[in-house]
Amino acid sequence: MKVRIGLFLMLIMSGSGILAQKVDIDNFWIKLSYAKLPDNAVAENERTYSLKYTAVSEYDIPSIKDGIEIKGWKQLESDAAYDVAIRVNSFTYGTSKTNKRVEENKDKNGKLISSKTHYSMSNVDEGNGKMMIFGTKNSYSEYLKKMAKEAKDAEKMKKDKDKGKDKDKGKSKKEMEEEKKMKAIENNPFLKNVDVEVKEVEEENPKVVSSKPNIYDMSIGKSYTYQTQESTSSAAVSKEFNDNAKLAFERYREAYKSDVLSIINNTLNSLFGYAPVSENVKFKRLDSDEHPDFSLFDNAINATKLIFGKMRYNQSVEELKTDFQPILEYFNKTANKYEKSDDKHQKRLRAACYYNLAQIYYFLDMHDDAIAIGNKIVASDHDTKDGKKFIERSEKQKNQLEFFGMTSRHIDMKSGENEDDLGETVEGEGDDEK
Repeated sequence: MKVRIGLFLMLIMSGSGILAQKVDIDNFWIKLSYAKLPDNAVAENERTYSLKYTAVSEYDIPSIKDGIEIKGWKQLESDAAYDVAIRVNSFTYGTSKTNKRVEENKDKNGKLISSKTHYSMSNVDEGNGKMMIFGTKNSYSEYLKKMAKEAKDAEKMKKDKDKGKDKDKGKSKKEMEEEKKMKAIENNPFLKNVDVEVKEVEEENPKVVSSKPNIYDMSIGKSYTYQTQESTSSAAVSKEFNDNAKLAFERYREAYKSDVLSIINNTLNSLFGYAPVSENVKFKRLDSDEHPDFSLFDNAINATKLIFGKMRYNQSVEELKTDFQPILEYFNKTANKYEKSDDKHQKRLRAACYYNLAQIYYFLDMHDDAIAIGNKIVASDHDTKDGKKFIERSEKQKNQLEFFGMTSRHIDMKSGENEDDLGETVEGEGDDEK
């Protein structure tokens, strides 16, 4: 009888070991590519621009003019949807400045025992330039600010109405004073045809003839600071400055040739370009080779890496969606198998499946599916922080794509971009190391 009971207990323990197989989950990183969306939404057939570049002689060189590029756009000589005018002015030598730092030595009662003055000299050299852009502004960041302001104003009006406040009582003192000032100007007969705005004195601007509205007018300058070492001898500091400041100026003036090109391209592409970027994205792999799901899980995550390896910012993801179908079905099926389990190991495996599903859906821009998985993660009451992040990221990306009238961060390039250009590597959202 004792033998039978012992055998029965061994069978139970053995069976529970199969049902609750140990699960170790590791992070698995995959690099993939997509187009970083700019601030302005522009229809594909309007992504053309003309370029008017002028500069003082030392910056009037092909390496700058020929290097200017808006990613995903076509440059035309005339009849472009947008006009870009750039003027690079002279590089200026800064005025010298003497800096002092006093080091005091005090006793335990706070009485000053001695002091020592440390000197240094510095100046700021300036690269100077202006860029003007003519066309139509459709800024996503300004749209978000507008929506936030409207929501805030609506909430304020609701609160004021609930409290029975009249129109003026809801205004700040500063707002009421500004209104009073404007009314006084409007009612002054001597100011009817007078522009009371102060005109700023500006450096030489780009020269361009464009019938389009001027939507951006910005500096493309850069400051370079030269500073000596500190010394208690002002004479030594002065000598070091006189010996080296002019040499530093020449270095900075030469450096501005490449720096101004970077400033121009970074500015243009952040506003309008569809620049390629790559991102190291975290997925989850099963690191328990004795687990019955190990082989399929390992194959699925390795296949995920290979398929995402084909992704390019300037190619459609439709083929990838087809390639991913068996992988998505496997992760969904495995997650559903352990959906109601309270075993910690099975919960880990389920969470890993959910995580991989949400990441795949997100980077294929299938945001409704990613949000659905995020909600499942939250409902599972396990790794709920991940679920909330997936929901937040996908809602944000979905709204941006809708504003741009796009379905994906991958676009069909028609202006000869290099298909193998993965762009700079950017830091993603929600992929913090655990």
